[in-house]
Amino acid sequence: MTARDDTPQSDAGHDLKILTPNMGWKGLTVLGVVMLIGGFLAFLNPLAVTLALISLAGLVTLIAVAAVLL
Repeated sequence: MTARDDTPQSDAGHDLKILTPNMGWKGLTVLGVVMLIGGFLAFLNPLAVTLALISLAGLVTLIAVAAVLL
């Protein structure tokens, strides 16, 4: 029996480029500031943040299920 490699291979580098947007340092700085403000507000009111994250997780789950079914 001879070894054959005819299975399709995905290009991991290409997949990574699709999933990561090129925001630049300014975009990442803005994102970091927004995350810091969100973290501070979460520290002040953890119940509201918990409810918001549960709702967000449910919404993402529904979108993922709809994408699989369609």
